[in-house]
Amino acid sequence: MQRFLVIIVIAAICATAGCATLDPSASGGTDADTDGDTDSDADTDTDADTDADTDTDTDTDTDTDTDTDLCGNNTIDSPEICDGTDLDGQECSNLGFADGGVLECGDECDEFVLDDCVDGCGNNTQEGSEACDGTDLAGVDCTYFGYTGGVLECDTDCDDFNTSSCSDGCGNDIVDAGEICDGTDLNGQDCTTLGFGGGTLGCSPICDAFDLTACVNGCGNGIAEAGEDCDGSDLAGQSCITQGFYAGALGCDGSCDFDTSGCSGYCGDNTTNGTETCDGTDLNGQDCTDFGFYGGTLVCNGTCSGYSTASCSGFCGDGIANGSELCDNTDLDGHTCVSEGYYGGTLICNGGCSGFFYTSCTGYCGDGTVQTAQGEECDGVNMNGHTCPTEGYYYGTLLCNVCNFNTGACSGYCGDGVFNAAAPSTEVCDGSDFGTTTCADYGYTSGYLLCNAGCGSINSSNCYGTCVSSSYSEGFSTAPAGWTVIDGGGYSGDTWVVGTGAGYCYSGSCAYVDSDYWGPGLEETLYSPQYNLNGCSAATVGFIHYYNDVGSGDYAEFAVQTNITPWTILQTWTSDISYATASYNISAYLTGASWVQFRWYYDDDDTWAWYWHVDNFTLSIY
Repeated sequence: MQRFLVIIVIAAICATAGCATLDPSASGGTDADTDGDTDSDADTDTDADTDADTDTDTDTDTDTDTDTDLCGNNTIDSPEICDGTDLDGQECSNLGFADGGVLECGDECDEFVLDDCVDGCGNNTQEGSEACDGTDLAGVDCTYFGYTGGVLECDTDCDDFNTSSCSDGCGNDIVDAGEICDGTDLNGQDCTTLGFGGGTLGCSPICDAFDLTACVNGCGNGIAEAGEDCDGSDLAGQSCITQGFYAGALGCDGSCDFDTSGCSGYCGDNTTNGTETCDGTDLNGQDCTDFGFYGGTLVCNGTCSGYSTASCSGFCGDGIANGSELCDNTDLDGHTCVSEGYYGGTLICNGGCSGFFYTSCTGYCGDGTVQTAQGEECDGVNMNGHTCPTEGYYYGTLLCNVCNFNTGACSGYCGDGVFNAAAPSTEVCDGSDFGTTTCADYGYTSGYLLCNAGCGSINSSNCYGTCVSSSYSEGFSTAPAGWTVIDGGGYSGDTWVVGTGAGYCYSGSCAYVDSDYWGPGLEETLYSPQYNLNGCSAATVGFIHYYNDVGSGDYAEFAVQTNITPWTILQTWTSDISYATASYNISAYLTGASWVQFRWYYDDDDTWAWYWHVDNFTLSIY
C-alpha cells in the first residue's frame, strides 16, 4: 500500500513539474564524440542505438556513443526525480506527512523513500502514506473489499483497513454462514418459537440477532410463560420472601411483572426488621464505642447481618494514645520516667492504657538515697554528712526540703552583722559589730575599725591618732609605677600613654589620650596609686593640663575616692583648656579615711575628637 501511494505521489509531482522519460531504447540521444574529428557529412543515423552508430557515408566515423548513468552524483539529471541529497525542493511535509520527518531519495533516483517521514496518524485526516486515519476512510467502505455491507474501520496505525465488522451477504434476504437471520429470512423462527405469545419477529440490520421489539407475550391467560414473571394468580412458585422481602403478599401486575407493593421488610430499606442486625442508616442503636473504639463511623454490612468497623477509629492497643488514654503500647504521649519524677529508666504503659508501670524507672527525690549526679543535696533524713556548720552556720539543725538543704533552722554566720562570740564561732567581729573592741585597743585616739573577710581579724588601718604629713609629685617623664589605665577604646592601645603627645605637654612629656590619632570610640581612664593618709585628714591635689574639645559631646573629668567614700567627680570639662592649673582642697572627703586615690576619665562620645594632656601632678597630705 505504501509503494502504491509513493507511485501516486511521484505521478502527481511529474504531472506538476514534468519528468523526463527514461527509455533504454533511446540511449542514442546523447552521443559523446571522442575522436576529435569534424563530421561534415549529412549522414543518416539508421541504427537502433545499440551503443555504436553505423554511418552510411564513405568517411570513417570514429564516434563512440557512451551512455553515462548519473544517479548518485547528488544532482538531478533527466529523467531523475531526485538524486542523493538533491530532493528537488521536496520534503516529507510536501508529500502529505503532517508531522514531517526525513525524506530520502531511492537508490535508482526514480522514487522518494518515505520510510523516515512521519505522518499524522490519529488526527482523523488521511495523509501521506496513510491508508486511512480514524474516521477518514479515504472514501472507501466495505463494498470496496467485496463485502455487501457492514462497518469498515481503520487500523490504529493508519496503514490498513479493519474489515472485521463488514459482512458478506447481509441484506440479500438469505441467511449465509455467520448470520442469525437476513432481512425476511428468519431462519424458520418467529416470536412464538422464541417464547413470546405472538407478534412480528424482525432481523437486525447487520444480520447478527433477531429484533424482538414487535413480539408480544401471552400475558393475561393466567399462565406464567416464558418472558413473564407471573400471569394473574400464577406466581410461578414465587413469594415475597423469594423476592428478598421478609413478609407480605406477592402480586402480579397487568404486564405480568411481579407486584411487590404488598411485601414488607427487606435488607436496604434503612429499617432494622426481620432477622436483621442493622439496615443501612439504622444501626439499631449501636455506634463505634460499643465495639471498643473511641470514635468514627459504624457501618452496616450489605447483608444487614452485622457491622463493619473499618471506619471506626481509636482503641486501646492500636499503638496511638487517643481518646481518654494516657498512653497506648509504646506511645507514651510524651511521658517519660523523667516527666513522672524519676531520674531515668524506661516507662511502660499498662494494659488498660490508663496509666504507667514505674518498675523500670530509676531514682527519684524521696527514695532516701542522695543522688548528687541528679542535683540532690539530701533526701529525706539523709543529709549526706552535712550540718548547719558545714553550710557556714554556727548553730541549729539542717533540714532537707525537696532534696535540697533548708537552712531556715540554722543561725549565726559570718556576714549576718552580729558578732557571734559563742562556740563553735571563731568570730572576732562581724560587719560593724566589733563587740567592745575600738581603735584605742590598737593605740589610736581616733578613726574606725574594719572587719576583715571571714570575720576572724580586724583592720585598724582607718584608726589614727597623729598625722604624718607627706607630699607626692609626678612629671610623667616615663611611665610611673603604680599608675594604671583602663582601655575602653575600640582598638588595643588607644588609651592613656606617657610621651610627648600631640605636642601639648607642659614639660615635654606627660600622660595623654588622643582621639585625633586613634579615631572615635575612646572611653579611657587613668588611675593614680592609693596614697596612705597616715592619720592625716587634710590634703590638696593639683595638675597642669591641656584639653582640646571638639564640641560634639566629648568631655573630660577628674574624680577622687577614699576607702570610705565612693568616686566623687571634682570637675568636668567640655570646652578647650590651655595649660591650666587645676587645684583642689579635698579635706572634706578625708574624714576617717586611711587612703585617697584619683581618676582622670576621657570620653570622645564616639566622634573623631581631639585630646587631653595631663602633667605636673602634685599631692600634699597634712
